[in-house]
Amino acid sequence: MNNNLNGYAAEACLNKAAAESRKIHSVKLENVIAKCKISQVGRRHYESAFSFLCEDYGNISFEGNKRVSVLDESAVPEGIAADLILGLDVVISFLGYTIGIDITVNENSTGRKLKKKQSLSDVYKKDFEIDFTIILIATERFTSTDLETLLKQAIKDGSDCQILSI
Repeated sequence: MNNNLNGYAAEACLNKAAAESRKIHSVKLENVIAKCKISQVGRRHYESAFSFLCEDYGNISFEGNKRVSVLDESAVPEGIAADLILGLDVVISFLGYTIGIDITVNENSTGRKLKKKQSLSDVYKKDFEIDFTIILIATERFTSTDLETLLKQAIKDGSDCQILSI
């Protein structure tokens, strides 16, 4: 685990670096839940995130003696759905590419994150037009110039899902 950043600070640093760049533009995902329910893989990830989504955006009801969680899907912000279901903290446009980024400070989580990204690869491309994803390990604070350099490297590599450190 990183001593300089925690997960929230890393995500804030990413958002700040992206916002300060004239070459990086935020991409808003729409209808995340509905689109994820279309494919079997997307549905599986939606179902995995369902209990977490219900904690903040759901209600508990009872059918006889059975407790049932009901999610108000319209109340779930798209960014929260993208994070919990798709595993993406931010989606950006850079030099004509749409890139999904999952930032972490925990190098030990990259294996699990990579597996999730690989399983969602078709969903990213077909339903959200994301060209590739990056699992970004933040080891310290970074600038928009640092982020742009890293993104150019990722484009040059061309892999569907990459693990990079900044």
